[in-house]
Amino acid sequence: MSIVESVKNIVRESMIASTTHDWEHIERVYILATKIAEKEEADLELVQLGALLHDIGRIVREPHNVTGKAKAREILEGLSYDSKRIDLIENIIENHNLGNWHKLGSMEEKIVWDADKLDGIGAIGVARAFFMGGETGLPFHDFTWFEDDTMLRYSRLNTSAAKEIGKERIEYMSRFFERLNKEIQP
Repeated sequence: MSIVESVKNIVRESMIASTTHDWEHIERVYILATKIAEKEEADLELVQLGALLHDIGRIVREPHNVTGKAKAREILEGLSYDSKRIDLIENIIENHNLGNWHKLGSMEEKIVWDADKLDGIGAIGVARAFFMGGETGLPFHDFTWFEDDTMLRYSRLNTSAAKEIGKERIEYMSRFFERLNKEIQP
């Protein structure tokens, strides 16, 4: 079994369902990151491992990007993965948060960051917004927080491939929220 398949199995078993950062989110980020990495000619294995492990810290505690680094190292060392490559994956995990956008260095970091942010844009982004709103008790009709956050994510996409995917998704979301606001207005 490949290292990627081994990590995939570990993460699938570890991630708790019923949140917006469950296995399904990880899998979508993994698929997007793989597509982007292939177009951008990045190190596919690093991208795939980084995508699979980017939210593993959520099973430990916040800040998940910090706890995730340690958990990822534990998992990868347990699979006898190369230490220098683990360092690179730690950077991917540490810098994947929205606020760390300015710290992104390698192409692989940028790709996982982009894939993670793309999962909050488009139809899936709308679905996740409703889920997150319900989790946090926000009013059904108030999505200004999400629209602002989504536009920020979109404006900070790093790679050409992600910008291409994001353009279609952000256009859909704009139309959706425009329609939602129209229907909410008396």
